[in-house]
Amino acid sequence: SMASAMGPRVAAAGYPVVYGSRNPDRASVRELVDGTGPGTRALGQEAAAQAGDLIVLAVQWEVMEQVNGNLGDLTGKVLLDFSGATRPGADGYMESTVATSTSEMIQEWAPGSSVVKTGVPSVYLMADPDFLGEPPTVMLAADDRAAKEAAGQLIYDIGLDPFDAGPLRNARAVDAFGALFWVPLLQGRDQG
Repeated sequence: SMASAMGPRVAAAGYPVVYGSRNPDRASVRELVDGTGPGTRALGQEAAAQAGDLIVLAVQWEVMEQVNGNLGDLTGKVLLDFSGATRPGADGYMESTVATSTSEMIQEWAPGSSVVKTGVPSVYLMADPDFLGEPPTVMLAADDRAAKEAAGQLIYDIGLDPFDAGPLRNARAVDAFGALFWVPLLQGRDQG
């Protein structure tokens, strides 16, 4: 969902878009490519990761380690982590399923890369940044300043409001904010 919402926005901002897929010839992937913009293409996961400098990790947390292992050498790449590792707790509210943060774990799996935690509250805000009347703030946490600035520029160019959330260890707070985002929804209240 995140990739299909984000891809067209990235292409419209003038960035080349390459989708990575286990099966780039699958009909649903072809539809995604066709609906994104001119010059968009789909490749296998490793070839797609090697084709760019900014890699958007927009897959479910449950498969993140496997996908990361399929991307090859990520040395020098900037990885934008959009994942969240939450599940409903005993009281129905979301709780983390990891001890640190998704981004810190990805950084361990890809030590030569620069991971940027990218806290977009929801896919529907990626698809329509003006849904709540103004663009949502997107928190960015990373240890590499240049990587964070590159991610921030991309976020700004697609119509969202980047916010420097400090070092990568603050990805824990960004992940926690993602769980807080669900509170009004779980209570049946309006978000705005």
